[in-house]
Amino acid sequence: MTLQEFNHLDYESRISNLESAVCIGQREGGNYTVKLYQLNGFYIEVFHHKKYRYIYVVEACDDLSRLDVYVNTIHLPENNFQ
Repeated sequence: MTLQEFNHLDYESRISNLESAVCIGQREGGNYTVKLYQLNGFYIEVFHHKKYRYIYVVEACDDLSRLDVYVNTIHLPENNFQ
């Protein structure tokens, strides 16, 4: 799936496609916890409303500058190259 294909999906389809994505970061922002996922070379931000416990927004992009807020929270797998 490409970024453009993901962005044309409806809300439910975007949520179901998160099963194929890898969560690589998380941040707190006001009433929301925002999780960052990676899928097929693009990134997905999922905004979870803290109080009402639902997913408010699912946004995808390939703009690396949007990842700056996650710089201290991104979890990458360890390289086992020895």
